Amino acid sequence: MGKNIYEKQRKNPALVYCTGCGAPVEFDIIHQNYHCASCGANMAIDMPLQEKRAWRQAKQKEFLKHMNAMNLVVYVCPGCGAKVAVETKEALATCSFCGTQLVRREFLTSDVFPEMVIPFYLTLKEAENFLKKWCDENPAKKEAVLVKKHLKELTGFYLTYQLVKGPIDCLVTRDNTDRVYHCGGYVDEIAVNTSKQLDNLVLDGMEPFDWGAVQDFDFAYLAGQRVKLQDIKVEELDKRVDKEIQKNYLPVVEKAMETKGVEMKTDEGKLLVLPVLLPVYILQVGKFTAVVNGQTGRVAVEALDIEKDRSYLWEPTIITGAAGVGLYAFTQYWGGEVQAMSFELTGMGIVIIGIIAFAVLTDRRRAKITRAVFTGPVQRLSRHLDKLVPEKFVERIPLLPVFFEIIKGKKEPVKISFYSGKRFIMWGIVSLILISLPLLLGCVFRGFNVQHMAYYGAIPWLVLVGAALPMFYMRFGRVVVYDYPILKKIREDGALENIPADEYSTFSMGKLVKTVFTGDYKKFTLIMLGFLLLCSLVVAMGG
Repeated sequence: MGKNIYEKQRKNPALVYCTGCGAPVEFDIIHQNYHCASCGANMAIDMPLQEKRAWRQAKQKEFLKHMNAMNLVVYVCPGCGAKVAVETKEALATCSFCGTQLVRREFLTSDVFPEMVIPFYLTLKEAENFLKKWCDENPAKKEAVLVKKHLKELTGFYLTYQLVKGPIDCLVTRDNTDRVYHCGGYVDEIAVNTSKQLDNLVLDGMEPFDWGAVQDFDFAYLAGQRVKLQDIKVEELDKRVDKEIQKNYLPVVEKAMETKGVEMKTDEGKLLVLPVLLPVYILQVGKFTAVVNGQTGRVAVEALDIEKDRSYLWEPTIITGAAGVGLYAFTQYWGGEVQAMSFELTGMGIVIIGIIAFAVLTDRRRAKITRAVFTGPVQRLSRHLDKLVPEKFVERIPLLPVFFEIIKGKKEPVKISFYSGKRFIMWGIVSLILISLPLLLGCVFRGFNVQHMAYYGAIPWLVLVGAALPMFYMRFGRVVVYDYPILKKIREDGALENIPADEYSTFSMGKLVKTVFTGDYKKFTLIMLGFLLLCSLVVAMGG
């Protein structure tokens, strides 16, 4: 009975359906299969991929039947390589993307048109009004001035995209660490632009599309419209797919890794990649681009200025500044000769801690080029009495990625964290030991005299500890700790189950000591500690 219900409905070609009852299915990340909530059936991970391939082959055969009846011609730009298909009656002179004279060619290939399409909902005039409204709301932006000047050059195109969906496997690495994390998830409704002349960043700004409106492709949709055909190579398309997946997953992965310094490598072998035509109005002036979503009216305008993201410098800067404030407060509290040398001691401490902080926390990290895109509101449009009425657009909540680790030889879904009360207690004990031992040694050199301990013996050793503790914190507490995560197993009911550390971790105090004093910082660490120790002994012995 369920099968008949779903057969009566128009099947969305972008969805995956149950082979049993015909209902839409969802991907189960934990069990790595497709699950039907309607009848409870499970589908193997590669079954939808096989079905979509068969569907595409059938659509190609149907396409070939209409080849002779097509009234289309292709214009090719010898300058930028753009390919535009239009009806024979429409003559094109120059390229909308670079201004070069176009060359007309016969339309002979059968694989350049996708099998799905989202039809235009806006007219050109309505798209111009949305773009003009954005300019009026942002009069101070130089991009708005440029858009207004060239507004009449806005042109409508069906752009060839690849709709990407399906399960993915990712390898995740974090800046400053060597451990590789395995992450699995599911991407859905990701559209990848296949035109080399257009910037994916700007086109992403006009999304999302309402994928519930996607239709099987029909040449009737092309009446009076231009089609921008795919003109990038397969290798470049793979890179764009990978980049789009990362863009959708990075925020969640960055949150789990507690940094924006994350690198991802994805395996797209199980993904469904479906070609689709999407409606877009484009305004291109040189390398500047502004677009309007031809379905929802959302505006995206490229920022003219390029910036560099140097947020990775904030942490060492804050640590250095906090250390300076702490040292100055300490010297003021201590009084006596220490207070008299407060500026000198504080300056020396800032230099030392700054060198350590920036050396440790900026290793293998660099500024990232960022380009802003100004966008309009996310919306859905409907028509009432021939007027467009914006409505709230509810985006689908994406499935969150899940990390997997090998526990006792079995791949298990886990939740990752790096800090716990136990670890903080351990670091506190180590700090107390580092603080108390130098003070005791200072007392030995100067004798167990309270006045000597306060004014002479403690000072050099606290200088040593003042360098050792930040080094310990920055090297272990902010770098090495990410190589030794705390894992909790995700159970069937979603609850978390503690896993004994010895089942997945090789951490030991010996390895900690070895890690702190090896690698790129070995010579620096030993020289710095040796220098401070020598200074401390000279002061303690000669005071």
